[in-house]
Amino acid sequence: MTRTKTPDLTREEVDLLIQESTKINVFGYSVDEILRLSVDKITKLTGVKKSSVIFFESGISQKMAVSGFSKDSLHELPFNSIKSSPILKAISNKKVMMASNIHELEDMPLSMKKELEKENVVSMASAPMIINDELVGVLTIYGDGKNLFNAKQIYILSLLASQIAFAINNQKLIRKIRSEKLKLETVQDAIEDGLILFDIGGKVIDYNKAAERILGMKKDIRGLIRKDYLSNQSAHFNQRVDSQRDPNEVFSKVVETGKTQEYFSSLKLSKETRTLQTRLSPIKRGNKIIGVTSNFRDVTDIENQKKEALLEKEKWQAVFDHTGDGVLVVNKTTRKILAANPALEKMVGYKEEEMLGKDFHCYVGLEVDSKGICKNCPISEALQKIEKKNYQSETIEIVLKRKDNSEFWGQVSLSVLKKEIERESLIIITVRDITKLKEVDQLKKDFTSIVSHELRTPLTAIKGFLSMIIKGDVGDLEAKQLHFLNRVYQSTERMVLLVEDLLVINRIETEKVSVTIKPISLNRVLQEVIDELTIKSLSKNIRVRVYIPQNFSNVSADADRLKQILYNLIGNAIKYSQAGSKVRVDVKINDEGMAEVSIKDQGVGISEFDMDKLFKKFSRIQNELSVKAGGSGLGLYITKSLVETQGGKVWAESEKGKGSNFTFTLPLYN
Repeated sequence: MTRTKTPDLTREEVDLLIQESTKINVFGYSVDEILRLSVDKITKLTGVKKSSVIFFESGISQKMAVSGFSKDSLHELPFNSIKSSPILKAISNKKVMMASNIHELEDMPLSMKKELEKENVVSMASAPMIINDELVGVLTIYGDGKNLFNAKQIYILSLLASQIAFAINNQKLIRKIRSEKLKLETVQDAIEDGLILFDIGGKVIDYNKAAERILGMKKDIRGLIRKDYLSNQSAHFNQRVDSQRDPNEVFSKVVETGKTQEYFSSLKLSKETRTLQTRLSPIKRGNKIIGVTSNFRDVTDIENQKKEALLEKEKWQAVFDHTGDGVLVVNKTTRKILAANPALEKMVGYKEEEMLGKDFHCYVGLEVDSKGICKNCPISEALQKIEKKNYQSETIEIVLKRKDNSEFWGQVSLSVLKKEIERESLIIITVRDITKLKEVDQLKKDFTSIVSHELRTPLTAIKGFLSMIIKGDVGDLEAKQLHFLNRVYQSTERMVLLVEDLLVINRIETEKVSVTIKPISLNRVLQEVIDELTIKSLSKNIRVRVYIPQNFSNVSADADRLKQILYNLIGNAIKYSQAGSKVRVDVKINDEGMAEVSIKDQGVGISEFDMDKLFKKFSRIQNELSVKAGGSGLGLYITKSLVETQGGKVWAESEKGKGSNFTFTLPLYN
């Protein structure tokens, strides 16, 4: 088996070969059509009666076409499995291979020999179809004699095999180009931005649907010169575009410099004017500019948002600069100062430029060590509390130092912004100088302490002497005298209770409240309080019901303080309820393993506005019953302080006209 040398062909033979082989490489043929045409041409040009072509896709036999054989007979013959077959040898050697008598091939199956005898096939020659060193198929011709094919036949076989490979490769390239073009067109049409492609002279090559929609194109502008249609917009577009810069100059600058240029335009619609942002970018092949892309989008909403954002920024900057409270903006991660307002500068004595990029602890007057670390820092503890319990903010009152080491009382409010601004999580620290408020508050405390202590002794004496007079220890009294003295005694008793409350408050605020924690029967204390309030409840025909589980665990509390808490809350429920209503007391163990006591009344309720005043000193809720009931506004403040002193919490739920529910918790005795 050898390869025949290239023969000399006559002029007529060359012309025929060129003419017929060219017909294979026609634009638009599919692979199947090329294969069918190929076997017809090879039989015609070589003069043989039978031929076949096998096409490979990714190294696997995919398609086959035959000429001159009985229907499907060749498809059933396993030439690819016969090692000595010219087809397999042409594949492995990548050159033309021949067999003068295929019946003499050693590994030819008997069944296959019989089939070939039926088809009168004796010899065969196979040529590989190669393109770019890649085997894409095999072209084979078959003879009915034992002699080898002549040189012309082998030459034509080899040449046509190359032509077929070239034609198939062209088809693959065309399919790929079409696919890429379709993808590109799909992407272009999916883009909401307008896109126009120009050659270097400004002629429109193509544009997408968004460009057509935004500009309101009346007709196809492909092939038009940019400056021509811009000078006569009404003939081509429904909208008019007025640009801030000369579009033609911008285009020329892109071509000259090879750099992207940008400008804004006004898009005039029938009822409004929109803003377009246009970006012209060079199209390059290597270092050579071959065209320009014009990308434009409607940025009206974005520009409006920018203006609104700028206005909003200016507004908040004005608030930031002119608010009376000091404000620090701090990076949550690094704890470094990002901004400080004039009020804070004045408050601490540092300029903003001194503080920027520094740890905030140093500039709110907190003591730090040589490494700049603030130990036992109340602000850091407050921040940890916010992060741990997912609070929005936290407020503390601490003594701060100025740059000159003078001290002042500061109310420090910390807020952690949930949203990141410019990829930074921020902490807003607000500082208010409350030194004067603290001084006034201290004066109030001193006054309360002095008054309560100074009044206690004479009031006790007055109460004692009045009791003696009323009892007749100093002589008989007329009925009218006794009536008035009883009124004086009741008023004195109220004053004594008020003084006692003031003394308790003084102890609370000076942290001198003493509590003796021990196991206390909540059921027993409740019954004592209910018994003491019986006269009050009966006078208004109010029924007080207690619901407590049997054998309820003892609580860890101070018996006297617990009694005072229950007396205040149940007494208030009776005081602020309408006659004939009910007061319900429920006791349970809550999910946190604490004893929980709820006192629910059917009173007039508390408005949402007044709820904020609860548990504050000297705070009273204004309604029709509170006016009649009187009071100092200290009971709930004392109650809250006593509950928290014993490790519990207290809160209220209420709605105007629907009664109130006061709840407190205390630890169970373990």
